[in-house]
Amino acid sequence: MIFTALGWGRLADHSKRFRLCLLFGSLGVIAALWLFARAESMGDFLLYGVVRGLSATAIMGLMPALALANLDPTKPGAGFGGYRRDGSIGFLTAATLMPLIFDTISQMAWAMMAALPLSWWFVWRLADPTAERSGRVVPKATPAGTKLGLFLVAHFLVSLAEPGVHGFFNAYARDMGGSRRLVGFLSGMTGLIALLTLGYMGRLADRIGAEKILIIGFAAQGCRMALTSLITDPQWLWLPHLLHGFGWAGREVGTLLFLTKMMGQSRLGLASSVLTSVRMAGMMVGALMMGQLVELAGYPVMFRVVSGGVFLGLIVLLIALRFGTDRREESKTNSLGSIPYIV
Repeated sequence: MIFTALGWGRLADHSKRFRLCLLFGSLGVIAALWLFARAESMGDFLLYGVVRGLSATAIMGLMPALALANLDPTKPGAGFGGYRRDGSIGFLTAATLMPLIFDTISQMAWAMMAALPLSWWFVWRLADPTAERSGRVVPKATPAGTKLGLFLVAHFLVSLAEPGVHGFFNAYARDMGGSRRLVGFLSGMTGLIALLTLGYMGRLADRIGAEKILIIGFAAQGCRMALTSLITDPQWLWLPHLLHGFGWAGREVGTLLFLTKMMGQSRLGLASSVLTSVRMAGMMVGALMMGQLVELAGYPVMFRVVSGGVFLGLIVLLIALRFGTDRREESKTNSLGSIPYIV
């Protein structure tokens, strides 16, 4: 998924056929669900994973870009926040209702296969991003390109903490003696907070700027990991989730708005896909690192180390935001010219 996200982004930007790429990607996801519903061996699940990795990133990377292309350009934050909020509604609805309606996971997979084509009618009514006049391409690193590289490093470092918000967080709750009911409540709490805050974070980004939202979001994520490490009673694990609004929802909105503004309309697909790719890489490294740290030093130390990584990402973010602030210089330089050097 780290690599296929970039491929889908480049293909969509080059062809300007975002909707068609989404159609083929969703067909691949349907095939993956079919394989999953029938999987019985390690080889079956491996094949499912490969097909899913090839196709799912088309939806994950291109849908946000297509949404931005069809939103009011004067209020991108409010529009994108509303789009992500509706995605959370769909996620929570499926996670809540499907276990009540269906008895097995394979039945849920068949239901998702039947439901996914319904989205095609809505997607096809949207407009593909239009081409814009490209600026002068500079074949060497530029101030804007260096700023972009620093930002992606910061995004990678903050993404290290993502497994600590869900999988390892829930494992920590169980390790302290928390019940399955408590784990379910904590997981549902993150979805509810995201649902309530995404729209507001988008409007706030329009008012104060995506850069400030990012700074607050990085700081909130670091504090969230540090606070988790100090809790010894599982009944108090809901406290770190109060930072989910800025720590996840704020970063989710601010990150894409900031990067698409930097990269321009002609690279919407690549901007969104780069974020997906870097996030996947950060989550993979973070999960491996967390597992090792838990085995060697325990959960509290692991959360503190991850918190340090996030605050290091905050420092890199601040450097990135201060780098190349001369707008006149950035307007003369196409920051996309250095993308191959970064990716």
